Amino acid sequence: MKRISTLFIVLALLFSFTTVQADEVERSPEFWKMYSKNLVKCIKEGNPGVRYAALQRIISYSDKLEVNAAVFDIMRIYRTDKNVHARQLALSALHKMKNDWAIGFLKLHINHEKNMVLKKQIFAMIKDYEKSKI
Repeated sequence: MKRISTLFIVLALLFSFTTVQADEVERSPEFWKMYSKNLVKCIKEGNPGVRYAALQRIISYSDKLEVNAAVFDIMRIYRTDKNVHARQLALSALHKMKNDWAIGFLKLHINHEKNMVLKKQIFAMIKDYEKSKI
């Protein structure tokens, strides 16, 4: 029961901090630091719905967040989740994070990927990442 109530509180906080970027007044750096910390906790949470919501927020607000602490957990979602859409979401989050380790790992792993949709997404991610580094 305590775990369910904690999960509910985390979800309520996650959704209460969700804002529309176009109409929102710029948030303080302290807000984004706290929000990043909560997203990392949500990625590590066992509930898939919480993880997927956190991945969506990372994709939406990647330029303001510091979530590199969750890079291994996001990579684990990509590698082990049975849901292809969740794997695509994890790849998009890794791409938005612009983490050197993640892109390097995907470069090595691309030849072992069997799903062509994911393989094409990885190729596009690597190309965009290398283009941005030039």
